[in-house]
Amino acid sequence: MAEQKRETIDAMNLRAGDAGLDVGCGAGDEVRLIAERVGPSGRAVGVDVNEGLLATARDRTPGGLEVTFLLADAHALPFADGEFAAARVERALQHMADPNSAIAEMARVVRSGGRVVALEPDWETLVVSSRNDRTTRAIRDDLLGRTVSPTIGRNLGQCFADAGIVVETVRAQTLVIRDPATAARLFLLDDAANRVGTDAAQKWLAALSEATPESGFCAALTQFAVIGARPKTGQ
Repeated sequence: MAEQKRETIDAMNLRAGDAGLDVGCGAGDEVRLIAERVGPSGRAVGVDVNEGLLATARDRTPGGLEVTFLLADAHALPFADGEFAAARVERALQHMADPNSAIAEMARVVRSGGRVVALEPDWETLVVSSRNDRTTRAIRDDLLGRTVSPTIGRNLGQCFADAGIVVETVRAQTLVIRDPATAARLFLLDDAANRVGTDAAQKWLAALSEATPESGFCAALTQFAVIGARPKTGQ
């Protein structure tokens, strides 16, 4: 996951003195990476709707690093047209009812020729090895129902095109996890199984707790990375 994050930062093509935006920045790790790319003469800005996460982001940022964290709605970004050289979003659109609007806002605040980058999962691709496929599907369906935009990953390219962004790259990246405890934590499998609530779901959960990498366990989720650019003026 760290490698995927860094690849999205690389795709922004930021240089010293540029301004870079991270939408749904959370605890700010990627904003700090952006700050390293643009240097003291540039701007690194992160926005999020969770003030608690923004407070954590500020606390974790070294004093000498020039970054800005703002409470803001991705559907109505408080920035001028063309204010940024590039913008990115990662695993935040899945929680939005109108991801198209958020992408359109990102396109608006990026300058002519600037990059827009997104990395989002497609929850219908979630697989977990199990001897009970029916219960696995029920648990996956519970997760799908609790995600606002569960299939945004596969639709990112269309959203970019609708916002007037020229799509350069669409790449599928499958995250494979061999450790059952890590899979349960990342994919919230315990909560989903408990919500399903059947005896079969509890047995499924017990089998998950007893699984090991050596027993052949694996879970996987496909994410889609899309890289695009605002058309250059006159094109």
